[in-house]
Amino acid sequence: MTRVFGKTLRDEAVKSLTFFALASASLGLAVGYYPTFAENRGFIAKMVPIFVRGMVADVLRDEYVGYFVFQHFVKNLLFLSAAAAIFIGMGAVSKEVETGTIHVLLAKPVGRTRVLLEKAAALAVCVTAPIVAASLLGVALSAAIGEIVPWKKTLVASAHASLFALSLLSVTLLASVLFHEQIKAGAWAGVVFVAEIVLFLVDDTRRYSYFDYASYGSYRKIYVDGIFPWRDAAILAAVAVAALAASIAVFRRKDY
Repeated sequence: MTRVFGKTLRDEAVKSLTFFALASASLGLAVGYYPTFAENRGFIAKMVPIFVRGMVADVLRDEYVGYFVFQHFVKNLLFLSAAAAIFIGMGAVSKEVETGTIHVLLAKPVGRTRVLLEKAAALAVCVTAPIVAASLLGVALSAAIGEIVPWKKTLVASAHASLFALSLLSVTLLASVLFHEQIKAGAWAGVVFVAEIVLFLVDDTRRYSYFDYASYGSYRKIYVDGIFPWRDAAILAAVAVAALAASIAVFRRKDY
C-alpha cells in the first residue's frame, strides 16, 4: 500500500467514527427499550402503520432475536449504511478534483488503477469497521439485559451488512468519479438511494427495492434458519464489483 491508503483513512476517520457512534447509540437505546417493548408488544403491533405490518409480524414472531435484528440490521444499519456510503464515498475523487490535489495524486509513481483501488480499500474499512464493531457491541449490550444473541451468527450477519454497505459505497464511488463536484456526486447517489428506500418501506413494493437484499428476511435466515443468504449476497457482491470496475474504467480515461 502507498500513502494513498493511509491518507484516505485519516481523511475519513471522523466520518467513520461518527457512523459507529450513531449506530451504537441507536442500538443501545433499542436494547434498553426492549423490556418495555416486550411488555407492550400487543399494543405496539396494533399501532404500527399498515404498510409495514408484514415485517413487524415476522419480528414479533422471532422474540428478542427478531427485535435485535430489526432494530440493528434493518432499522438502523440499513439506512445509516446508505448515509455513510454517501458521506464517506462522495468525495473520493471529486474532492481531489475540486481542491486540485488530483494532479498531485496522479503524479505518484503508481498507476491510476492502483490509486483508485487503494482509495476504495480505505473507504471500505471506514464503512465496514463500524458495522462489525457496533454489532459485537450489541451482543454485549444484549447480555447486559439478560438476552442472548449468538456472536458467531452476529459476525456472519455483520459480513452481510458490510457487503450491502460496500455495494452502496461502490455506487457512490462511481458517482464521485463521474462528477467533478462532491455535491453532485452525493446528490445523484442520494436520489438513487432515497428512491430505493421509498420502495423498501412499503410491504407491497419492498420486493422491488435493492434494499430488500439486506432486509429482515436475509438476517432471519442467518439467526433463525442457520443458513447464509447466498443469493442476496451474490447480488450485492455483483453490484459492488460492477460499480467498482466501472469506476476504474472511467477513472483511467478521465482527463484531469
